[in-house]
Amino acid sequence: MNFMKTMAVAVLTMISFWIFLVVVVCALAGCTSGVPIPSDTVTSTSTSTSVATDTKIDCGVVTEVLKLKNQTVALPASGRFVLESHLVTKEDPAGYPPTVTTNIQQHLDRACAKLQKYDARPSCSDVFTLVYHKQWTPAEKGKIGQGSIGETRPTAEQEMWGFNMYWTAENKPKPGTKYLFSYNGVNVVGAGGFETGPMSAEFLGGVQGEMHWALKADSMSKIRVGRLVDQSVPYGPAVCR
Repeated sequence: MNFMKTMAVAVLTMISFWIFLVVVVCALAGCTSGVPIPSDTVTSTSTSTSVATDTKIDCGVVTEVLKLKNQTVALPASGRFVLESHLVTKEDPAGYPPTVTTNIQQHLDRACAKLQKYDARPSCSDVFTLVYHKQWTPAEKGKIGQGSIGETRPTAEQEMWGFNMYWTAENKPKPGTKYLFSYNGVNVVGAGGFETGPMSAEFLGGVQGEMHWALKADSMSKIRVGRLVDQSVPYGPAVCR
């Protein structure tokens, strides 16, 4: 009888040992078979500037040669895009501001609210980081906040995702023409045709700070650009089909 009890204890001890061993191994290896992981326990590797979008588009672009005022480029091409200051939009007050900062905060707040659909954050302080990106474009041949096509204003979406090159009169695109910007696997649909520049051939063009933010790029980054075949796609961050 004592022998049977001893054997039973030994068997139970062995079973307990193996159960303990399996638990330890699974804990180290991260076993989750058959057990869903709650979303709030998943460690994210994204940063506060990660852009989320469900917009999937046809990313086909046109092959073309552009003779700009300062260089000739074969699109699609990669190059640096300098940070541009803001254009007055259709959603901003009538008229044009008397200074480069008049009503600019209202403009930035509106843009920030629109960015919330891509990245829900309490503040856009990491989008509008530079003094130059908190100003209207200076009056060059027109008025403060005015693009190179006179009184025609972009929509708020077109201005947020706006860009420019040093177009000639012959190759300047129709205002709102859509181009695809790509950098490190991120894609954004931008709007061209409202502004012209920069003069320096060091840059392929210029973009708004929202574009840099979405692409996780800056004025030193080599961003790829091409005119989209499908002009019906929405502006902003997108995923290629």
